[in-house]
Amino acid sequence: FETGELWANQKHQHLYDVDVSDPVPTEKVWEQKIHPADREKVVAAKKNAFESDIKTWISEYRFETKNGFIDIYDRCYIIRNADGKAIRATGTMMDITERIKAEKRLKENENYLRTILDAEPECVKVLNSKGEVLSMNPAGLAMIEADNEQQVLGHRMTELVDEKYRMGFNRLSKEVFKGNSGTFEFEVTGLKGGRRWLETHAVPLKDTTGNITNLLGVTTDITNRKLAALEITASELKYRRLFESAKDGIFILNAETGFIEDVNSFLCDMLHYSHKEFLDKQLWEISLFKDIAANKESFLKLKSKKYVRYENLPLVTKTGQPIWVEFISNVYDVKGKPVIQCSIRNITDRKIAENKIIKTTEELRQLTAHLQTIREEERKRIAREIHDELGQQLTAIKMDTVWIDKQVSSESVSIKNKLKNMIELLDGSHQSVRKILNELRPAALDDNGLLETLEWLGKQFTETSNTPVHFSSNQTTIKLQEEAAICIFRVYQEALTNIMRYAGARKVVSSLNIIDKRIVLIIEDDGKGFDTAAVQSKNSFGLLGMKERVHSLNGAFDLISLPDKGTTIIVNLPYSNAVPE
Repeated sequence: FETGELWANQKHQHLYDVDVSDPVPTEKVWEQKIHPADREKVVAAKKNAFESDIKTWISEYRFETKNGFIDIYDRCYIIRNADGKAIRATGTMMDITERIKAEKRLKENENYLRTILDAEPECVKVLNSKGEVLSMNPAGLAMIEADNEQQVLGHRMTELVDEKYRMGFNRLSKEVFKGNSGTFEFEVTGLKGGRRWLETHAVPLKDTTGNITNLLGVTTDITNRKLAALEITASELKYRRLFESAKDGIFILNAETGFIEDVNSFLCDMLHYSHKEFLDKQLWEISLFKDIAANKESFLKLKSKKYVRYENLPLVTKTGQPIWVEFISNVYDVKGKPVIQCSIRNITDRKIAENKIIKTTEELRQLTAHLQTIREEERKRIAREIHDELGQQLTAIKMDTVWIDKQVSSESVSIKNKLKNMIELLDGSHQSVRKILNELRPAALDDNGLLETLEWLGKQFTETSNTPVHFSSNQTTIKLQEEAAICIFRVYQEALTNIMRYAGARKVVSSLNIIDKRIVLIIEDDGKGFDTAAVQSKNSFGLLGMKERVHSLNGAFDLISLPDKGTTIIVNLPYSNAVPE
């Protein structure tokens, strides 16, 4: 600085694109070469350095060369006299462009990695050999309920791990620092008291020389998975308890192969087979399911329809005892695998009771039919006796009374009147007898046939109730056996009686036809109608009597009625009841 003399080596000169033999560029030229964005700061720092008492000035800045700007590391040693005044400076300018680029790339990579870690939904943490936290991303901080990284840096991770898992956690850490990786599940209690299940996968982190420096752990919150697994376990335990305690026999089939995979103890007791005898056998290999072809077909049907049911399936136990069962099978999914569950309920006692009821019902029906036959025969006998005895006696009395009337003089007015009254009473008695006889055994049924008798009943009904009856048939004559004819007559009679008593109908439409070798009687009215369920629950003996009459001849009885919609009765008998030609 005292002489103004400058010296520089060849590399320095090349920065300015001049030769070593050329004059050394001045301070002014140096300043002009500094990047405009850096110039003011660098120049000011240099000035302050020379005006102060420091002996070294260091700066980094961008410097212009013929190939563009480069990064310079500038270090200057200031030599001062006894008064502290700068009298000489020796400096070096080092091209650090590649280093700056490398640092930039490193910083970008660090930012890139940090961005990934910050966005990573799983916990990423770095621990040292003591288990202390060196770094943890936001997801990890959230898992342990930390508000920021400073709360956990330098703290041992095991402080949060539940005590019963700490030994396992430490064991994993030691293995990692031996060069191994591993996975461990454990429970933690967060900084705010929350509890979670975590699964960590830990690997060793190595420096450039291959030495293990730290542990890198990636941790997943498996609380939901763990709770779901616990629920599944509880559900499976509950199912197993139900499976074993069920009062139905249950076995599980592989839906693909038909092999039996499990059976409950109730089924073993029911069929007298051991648990071992059932397992790893196909359904049709068990001797109690003897019909191999039918069982294979049922198995294929079950696979396609996912459900089969047999309400009355006969089986034979291992001891040879025949039983009746209700068999229900359905297909459901277990962990993505189709499984068939079959339930077998022993209904032998119920079946025996049902058969007894059926037998008793049939016996009662036969008894009812027999009683009806006896009653009709008794009516027929009484009607004959009334006709033969009482009818003849009344006729004889009338003839004698008429003879007496003729013998009495017309002058005997009081006697004549008394005889006249007697004759009228006898005529009325004759009418009553004929009515009783028709009630007991209508002569028209024997004299004119069924069609004419039903028409006569309709006319009698109309005369009594003023309600018209429209009767029709697709036959001119119908010849039936006596039981069938009486059945149709009595049902028709009872139906008209009920219409007159309860229906309040304006008209009645009835028909008796032969359709497809069946005798069909239909009686319809437009009256009040009623709730059939309510009437049947009251044990209406009129309806019950009609139904039993029809059923005793293997016929069908249908009653259709709704409030304010009228009533329809349909009787359907086999034409086998017809009289042979």
